[in-house]
Amino acid sequence: MPLHVNKTKPIRVVVCCMRIGGTTDITVHKRQFDGSLEEVLPPSGGDWGGTAVDRAYLEFVNSESVSCAGQKLSVKPEAFRKLFKSTIDSIIKHVDKLLKHPNLSDLHHIIMVGGFSECELVQTAMRQKFPNKKIIIPDEAGLAVLRGAVLFGHQPKIIGKRILRKTYGIQSWPEWDAELHPKPKECELMELIVAKMFL
Repeated sequence: MPLHVNKTKPIRVVVCCMRIGGTTDITVHKRQFDGSLEEVLPPSGGDWGGTAVDRAYLEFVNSESVSCAGQKLSVKPEAFRKLFKSTIDSIIKHVDKLLKHPNLSDLHHIIMVGGFSECELVQTAMRQKFPNKKIIIPDEAGLAVLRGAVLFGHQPKIIGKRILRKTYGIQSWPEWDAELHPKPKECELMELIVAKMFL
């Protein structure tokens, strides 16, 4: 489904999209006049999601906070919430740091997708920490990632500009030529006079 934009009026919609499943992956996009998206910051994230909670759960099962009665496992609510605390705190801390970036001063919407986004503890923490942001969680947030991948497959040019976390270059050592190379680049390498160049 193509995006329709009024091309006569300047528009700057910045959206932070969080995919929270086994890990947390965050991208921030700005909508362009032609309806395409432009990355505002490099993608970021970390090992804060369902897999971190799974590890905490395995440690938790062997703790004293769990009791068994027949075929029922009893867990104190506060002990259960503690399973999620470290992971949720890491997500909140990272998003808070991102939102302080000067390029995100006009960000008003955060879209949360992925299975872990359906967790009420995550949703509550996000809404409490960022009350001035509109937190959007689609129905079946776990399937939204799959749907987005399918849509992207049909509209691969929807993201018109990306920002890489790292850039790469090539260092070369051509023979020194005073007419071609600036003096500060002159150096000696294995008894040869060369120009230290980084492309």
